[in-house]
Amino acid sequence: MRPLGIPAVKDRVIQLAVKLIIEPVFEADFEDSSYGFRPQRSAHDAVREKKKKLKKEKTDIDAYLSAYFDTIPHKELMFLVAQRISDKDIVHLIKLWLKAPVF
Repeated sequence: MRPLGIPAVKDRVIQLAVKLIIEPVFEADFEDSSYGFRPQRSAHDAVREKKKKLKKEKTDIDAYLSAYFDTIPHKELMFLVAQRISDKDIVHLIKLWLKAPVF
């Protein structure tokens, strides 16, 4: 089981505002084959696409994503985020979200 954090309405509004600002910055870097947490794409889309490719190419895949986001090193992540986002307040806010406790 994974802990679930449910943000307050005010937090969700701020998160959405930040998303609208930073999403285009990072979206430009993604490959066409990337699906995770992207606009107009879902995990179901990724599975469908992979199934099509497997039928066509007759290859195997190996993927293990369990608890992946629980293991991302925050220091390195924030270094990369700060290279793309120049607004220090936004970078600080993202850092606070990463450290927010989940009850």
